[in-house]
Amino acid sequence: MAQKLKEILTELTGISAKVVLDDWTWGVFGYKKRPKRGALFTKFIKKTKVIRETFLVREFFIMCSSSGIVEISKKVDEETLSKVISFVVNDLLNYDGITGAFRFNSRREAENYIIDGIYDYVNVELNEFNSIFFNRAQIYTEKYINNGWFISAARLVIESHSPIVIINETTKKLLDDQIDYNL
Repeated sequence: MAQKLKEILTELTGISAKVVLDDWTWGVFGYKKRPKRGALFTKFIKKTKVIRETFLVREFFIMCSSSGIVEISKKVDEETLSKVISFVVNDLLNYDGITGAFRFNSRREAENYIIDGIYDYVNVELNEFNSIFFNRAQIYTEKYINNGWFISAARLVIESHSPIVIINETTKKLLDDQIDYNL
């Protein structure tokens, strides 16, 4: 029996959201562990640090989900790709509190940001994700970017144990099987 694309996308969304919580991913960017603090304590953190951490939280999810979607995009038409991206975004944003956890002011802001980000990534191959990441970091973190991030982002797309590489390879293998692409 063919696996349904919806099942793959639900799994992709969940795994991508978990990568945001992964200490290894944060460690690539110089953190000892994932930052853990609520909105109340964020007020006491330097603005530059909050801007960088907000970008990383959002971008980790977008990069991970895009690493799977880029493979799906090779198998589907533009209309189905649009549905795939909408499904992933809605699946994520249906989690209680996720909009606030990603520091968005509204669901609409979250949808627009994540959709734009995914489209930025799915238009290139995985080995170019670090360039997209760095370009987006320059746009969204303004002058607060850490130049070492370009190398850090490269690690995410070349190291074989990176969640982004694993998601990409797993998605490729899943798509080699019989898939029901109806959403």
